[in-house]
Amino acid sequence: MSHWKIENRWKVYHVTPYEYTIVMDADMLVLHKISQWWNFLSERDLFFVSNVRNFRNEIVTSRHYRKTFDANNLPDLYSAIHYFKKCDYSHSFFTLLELIVVNWELFYDKCAPDLFQQGCSIDLCCSIASKILNNEKEITQSDSTITFTHMKPHLQGWHDVPEKW
Repeated sequence: MSHWKIENRWKVYHVTPYEYTIVMDADMLVLHKISQWWNFLSERDLFFVSNVRNFRNEIVTSRHYRKTFDANNLPDLYSAIHYFKKCDYSHSFFTLLELIVVNWELFYDKCAPDLFQQGCSIDLCCSIASKILNNEKEITQSDSTITFTHMKPHLQGWHDVPEKW
């Protein structure tokens, strides 16, 4: 089991009491009104963020943390914010996600062998599920206003990048 226990993230579909759910990582700060997101998301069954911003509110272009995604031509999904509607489509996705997470080494070997990532990543598992289902165009939109500020050091555009800050 990982330090962050991300192996449990697929269970959110099964434990939510809501018909429509926005999932956000626990360490997020919401600094503006997001109620307009519901208008955009209500037209979808499943949605993942695919663009993030740095602390300057610039769209992140660094691929430092996404090398495995790029090397294996995987969808660029961020699970830190995602949405789903309780329906057959989303249920199928989360059923496959469970299978991938439980058997992540096997799926990484088959679907992401180049620059093999050590440890289970829920972002990578979601991307593999999307690739298998061939649904990237349905579950993300690169120009969506639904995004978040990602604070990982290598995304901030610094010359001297600390490991932690």
